[in-house]
Amino acid sequence: VYQAGHTGITIRTGGTSNNTAIYFADGTSGDQNYRGSITYTHSGDNLVFKTAAAERLRITSTGKILIGTTTPQGNANADDLVVSSGGTTGITIRSGTSNNGNIYFADGTSGSDELRGYISYDHSNNQLSFGTNAGEVFRAYSGRFGIGTKT
Repeated sequence: VYQAGHTGITIRTGGTSNNTAIYFADGTSGDQNYRGSITYTHSGDNLVFKTAAAERLRITSTGKILIGTTTPQGNANADDLVVSSGGTTGITIRSGTSNNGNIYFADGTSGSDELRGYISYDHSNNQLSFGTNAGEVFRAYSGRFGIGTKT
């Protein structure tokens, strides 16, 4: 389909109790008909992604991202991104060997407000830093640690 301006595809269902979906099949019987899918559940306004016929990721109507679960779990103050499994679970932040991996806690969108608190791992020096009020307060390196100092 060619359109000089914006274009799109609409998949319309018969009502809010139905779902709309795109299926990816590798056969003609059983769950081979829907091994992968992208489904919009109209009753809950959720967008669901499946692989190997199992739900892997859900974006809820309120914008929460759920990986490995269908419901937000844990503390209500930390349920915007939930990663869940039946066993040991984790999140990996992979950055370059001479770069940092970071988690920032912000209360604004510019200057120091973008990193009021942080956890940062410096791969070039193999140092782990913790910061509060936009400044470093603790650093661990080579089996040692420093409080209020960078060395």
